[in-house]
Amino acid sequence: MNTKVCKSCGYVGKPIHDEYGSFAIDGFIWLTTFAITVITGIFPLIILAPIFSIYHLFTFKTKKCPKCKNLDMVRLHSHSGREVLKPHEGGIQAWSDKRQKPAH
Repeated sequence: MNTKVCKSCGYVGKPIHDEYGSFAIDGFIWLTTFAITVITGIFPLIILAPIFSIYHLFTFKTKKCPKCKNLDMVRLHSHSGREVLKPHEGGIQAWSDKRQKPAH
């Protein structure tokens, strides 16, 4: 069962996958590796950038909420998931103003 609940907005459903979240880091690694390769002349070093990019794509896959884009989603039937859903168990409640009104 892949159903999860978002701890920030209360969304219940399947999370979306985000594999390309840190394009800037990959770009920095590619540019740095290319610069070091050109400066030193050690051309096999250029292999390090694609290896890191492949490692990064397979290792740092994240799942986030499609509604609020938060990374903090937990399993629906876990303890944390039940705690998130607890305020919503009572159904719809009527709003009431609990502040005290000033006396005239």
